[in-house]
Amino acid sequence: MLCRYATVGSKVVQTKADKSAIEEDAEKLANYVCINYFIQDNSQFSGDEPGPKILPDSEYPSWLFELDLRPARPLEDLDPEKDGWLYWRALRIRQIEQNRRIQKLKTRFLHLQSSPSMKKFRRF
Repeated sequence: MLCRYATVGSKVVQTKADKSAIEEDAEKLANYVCINYFIQDNSQFSGDEPGPKILPDSEYPSWLFELDLRPARPLEDLDPEKDGWLYWRALRIRQIEQNRRIQKLKTRFLHLQSSPSMKKFRRF
């Protein structure tokens, strides 16, 4: 008789400590781009040095402010004539995802495809 209720539980894995730092200095946050690098002793960014200085808008290129930062639209909302490559890229991504799901199902039920009980269904 096998008894499994008194078996040893799984190991408790210790979580890793977060080495990133959160900047709290208001002056640094207002005047510098605070890049969240991992704080290490041998790193060139020790946390004491501020990141790159924030420049006025006139110093940046104009295309930077014209970027479309909206979330991607679903395929149903896109028009191939109007949206062009965005439509075709979304369609291709959907095809790849669908093929991946089909292949996953094929490999998951591979043992059923060649079983003797399935032979009677293949006789059409």
